[in-house]
Amino acid sequence: VNEKAMEEFMENVGDAGPLYEVDAASAGREVDISWQSGQVVVQSGGGDIIQFQEMTGGSETLKYALDGDILSIKGGGSGKCLYVLLPDDYVLSLTVNGNSDVWVTDPDLELVTLSVNSSSGDVACSGLTVERMSVETSSGDILLSDMDAGTGLDAHSSGGDIVLSNVTGTNISISATSGCVTGTGSGADWCVTTSSGDISLFPTRSDSLNLSSTGGQIHLEPGQDASVISIDTTSGDVELAAPDRDFCLSFNTSSGSLDQGGISLRARSGGEYWRGDGDGCSVTVNTTSGDLMLFEG
Repeated sequence: VNEKAMEEFMENVGDAGPLYEVDAASAGREVDISWQSGQVVVQSGGGDIIQFQEMTGGSETLKYALDGDILSIKGGGSGKCLYVLLPDDYVLSLTVNGNSDVWVTDPDLELVTLSVNSSSGDVACSGLTVERMSVETSSGDILLSDMDAGTGLDAHSSGGDIVLSNVTGTNISISATSGCVTGTGSGADWCVTTSSGDISLFPTRSDSLNLSSTGGQIHLEPGQDASVISIDTTSGDVELAAPDRDFCLSFNTSSGSLDQGGISLRARSGGEYWRGDGDGCSVTVNTTSGDLMLFEG
C-alpha cells in the first residue's frame, strides 16, 4: 500500500456518485466515518469546505448527517470507495471505523486526533501531522511513514504486520500478535510487543526502549540518546547493537548464551557486564532460552 498504488486505484475506480460539501465551521471539529468494506481515502482539499463522495458504480450507499459538532458519514460495500477531502487549515479530529482499507496520505493535512479501527483492511498513513494517533486492525497490515504523531502513537494488529518509516512522536506504543513489527523514527519512549512476530527496530532517537516478544526474534539498533533499554523474550533470540558509549548490561537467562561480538566487556557478578564505567546506558535483557548477540552498530 503506497501513494502510487492509491493514485492508480483512484484512476480506475469507475463512476463517481454525487459530490457532497459541508462547511467545516458548521461541521465542528469532528468527522466520524463508518465504512463497512471497500476503501476510504482521505486527503487535503484546501479551503474551508469538507468534500466527500462515493466512488465506483452501482447503487449509492453513502449517507451523512450533522449532529452538533460531528459530521457522520456511513456506507460502504464490496468495491465501494469513499473519497474525502478535508480543509488543510482547519484542524479536525478524524475517526474511521469498519472493515475497509484506509488511506490517509497528505503532507498538508493536520489533525488533532486520528483514530482508525479496521477489522481486516489495511491502513496506510503518510505525511501527516497529528497531536495523537491510534490505529487498530485484526488481520490487516499497518503502514505509517513520514509523519509526526505528536504526543503519542498507539498501533495494534492481531494478524497483520506493522511497518513504521520515519515516524516521530513522544510516546510510541506498538503491539502485534502474530505479525512482525519493523520501525524507524524518533521517539522519546518506545514500547513494542509481539507474541510470535519478529521485531526489528532502528530508532534514530530514543530515551527509553522497551521491547518484548514471546517467540519472535528481536533486532535492535538503538539511537545515540538511548538511556534505558529493556528487552524480554521467551524463546526468541536477541540481536543488539551496542550503545556507542559506556553501558551496563544485565543479562538474565535460563539456558540462553551471550555472544559479545568481539566487544570488550568487564564481567561482574549477577550476570552484569560493563563497557567502560557502565554509566552511560542501562541495558537489561531477559530470556528463557533465547540467545543474546551483541554487535557494533
